[in-house]
Amino acid sequence: MLVYDPATTSGVDGYLPEINKRAVELRKSLERLLPDDARDIERRANVQLEKIASAIWLDEAGWLRPSTKTIKQAKLLLSEISTNLDFAHSPNVVTSPEGEIVLEFWAPSKKLSLYVSEDSIDFLKIWRNHPEGKMLEGKFADINPKELFEWLSK
Repeated sequence: MLVYDPATTSGVDGYLPEINKRAVELRKSLERLLPDDARDIERRANVQLEKIASAIWLDEAGWLRPSTKTIKQAKLLLSEISTNLDFAHSPNVVTSPEGEIVLEFWAPSKKLSLYVSEDSIDFLKIWRNHPEGKMLEGKFADINPKELFEWLSK
């Protein structure tokens, strides 16, 4: 941390390094609050997918490791979402016990989960503050993806 030292600096100049440092920290904090652009969404999620792909799988609970084909399928889906859909936030990327890649997109009162396997993609819409825990699931291929992300954004 840079601190004003009256022996080596004078006046306002001694505070400038600390002010600049704080301005950079503030800018970084604000950038985290702003929506990502499409390249960042795909890049961040792909980093998480690469970590899953390269992880040493030591799961005693019996969870299946996602296959290379499943990870490739998830990357293709992320590319499609970031290129063609108007949703500007990176998903949380996790795995399911069945070896699926789960892409979780969060909004203040809703959550959209996409379950990616080798041969299919399923979705789960969740209304988080609904008194009965309302959910709707289906096949991603049976619905217009744009409608899913419009629902999440509203």
